[in-house]
Amino acid sequence: MKKMFLSIVAILVIAGCKTNNQTKQVDFAAIKDTIALIVDENNKAAANKDIEACFRDYSDECLTIGTDPGEFWSFKEARAMTKQMFTDTSHHFLLIKVEKREIQVAPDGNSAVVIDQFYPFFSPKILARGTIYMVKINNKWKIHLISWAMIPKNEDLAKLNSAIK
Repeated sequence: MKKMFLSIVAILVIAGCKTNNQTKQVDFAAIKDTIALIVDENNKAAANKDIEACFRDYSDECLTIGTDPGEFWSFKEARAMTKQMFTDTSHHFLLIKVEKREIQVAPDGNSAVVIDQFYPFFSPKILARGTIYMVKINNKWKIHLISWAMIPKNEDLAKLNSAIK
């Protein structure tokens, strides 16, 4: 009886130590669709000046980087600045018309990068690029970093540099 008990314990220990080689299947298409919907809803919220909806999908640690070298904002700073801009009737936000979008999902399906190119309302001749890093927190997608950059065409750089004195 004692040998049988020890044998059962040994089998359970060995089975418990066995490495689980099963890999979780990641549905990249579904993740991309979900992320695209979140980003599009965020853009609609900004166009509608809806502060709550605009920041609903941001992580508390989100960093926002603007187009100016000095524009680095924490979640609280970005939210406060955006709220002030939304109350200013001279600021008009238009729905972003994305010219090109790429979404790259990490192999484990827990983070992704969204790259949108568009003409911003304040610069209809120079494209802007929004780079958004998203992470899954408590099974919900959250915007963890946003970086906005102006991306002039290479052939226009000399003209732009000449214009800046």
